Amino acid sequence: MKKNFLLIMMLFLASNLFAQTFNTGKILRPGQFSAGINPVLNEKDLAMFLHGGYGINKKIDLAVKYGIFDGEDYIGADLEWSLKNTSRYQLSLITGGHMRNDFGLDAGLCISLPVGSYASVFSGIDLDLEFANETQHYTWVPLGVELSWKNRMSIILEADIPMSEWAWNIFGGGIALYF
Repeated sequence: MKKNFLLIMMLFLASNLFAQTFNTGKILRPGQFSAGINPVLNEKDLAMFLHGGYGINKKIDLAVKYGIFDGEDYIGADLEWSLKNTSRYQLSLITGGHMRNDFGLDAGLCISLPVGSYASVFSGIDLDLEFANETQHYTWVPLGVELSWKNRMSIILEADIPMSEWAWNIFGGGIALYF
């Protein structure tokens, strides 16, 4: 029954295979690397992202992201700080910056809740402050699921709900590998 539920859930969510924060509340172990790829569909663009991460210590990991939006490059980096890590949930703070046409700062909170041994759901808040001709703030609430396979690979599916006037709907997902 559990396998059937997981398969149905994957098939249902696969119709939304895209992503934005592509991040859960979990921190990479010290010395662990991650690499990922995910397409993104939103109201404005179709994009593709490449991700990389490194576990600095038990409480901090570093992530880098490169994306292509309609011929424009996106480059970003962030530090994720573990605030709480229990068997019931993981809570983290994300701080960083990015460059697309203009420089921006990123911040967020992410909470992950395990659903069995190989799946977790996550949510939080994602805030971007962009310094263009006028400063704009983008706010989203991500809702997602991470499906893990042998702690070496995850499928991450995510929908981001806009919470500010400049933000837009985003749907995405992809694969993350852990080394």
